[in-house]
Amino acid sequence: MTRDPEEQTRQKRRLLYQVSSRIVACAASAVAALLMAFNRETTVYGGVEIDVDYTAASAFKFFIVGNAVVSIYSLVSLVFFLSRNARAGLLHVLDLTAMALAMAVAASAAAIAHVGKYGEPKAGWVSVCGYFPNFCHRTGLSLVLCFVGFISCFLSTATMHVAGADPQL
Repeated sequence: MTRDPEEQTRQKRRLLYQVSSRIVACAASAVAALLMAFNRETTVYGGVEIDVDYTAASAFKFFIVGNAVVSIYSLVSLVFFLSRNARAGLLHVLDLTAMALAMAVAASAAAIAHVGKYGEPKAGWVSVCGYFPNFCHRTGLSLVLCFVGFISCFLSTATMHVAGADPQL
């Protein structure tokens, strides 16, 4: 059974979208998790040495674990997608779950990073980025990578059933 050339082009484009978005999601999430995990800075303030790392906030711990899960899932789903052994419906639901997890970890870490950078005067919390500029810079970079991973998960989910997807991959 031969397909028309237009259908073959759509399927190749869909395959390219899926493979590239899953690879980008895997790489961006892995680098974001590793960058946050190894993000540490020490400063001396008032004669006291103060260390800061991802353990300073539980949202940063969630960030590392969540990004690791999204990265591993993106890699495993790429293998299943390419092997054509996975059902499209199940893969789509799992893609939605990974996308939601990526957004949750990005949002929680962004909230803590915002407080760290700008403080919260009404609660009496001061900005700490003046004391730990490198930590804040690397945290911001890992947040950008996490959002890239989220957007890639979104694109993977959005293009799953585009261009006449097969009911079974």
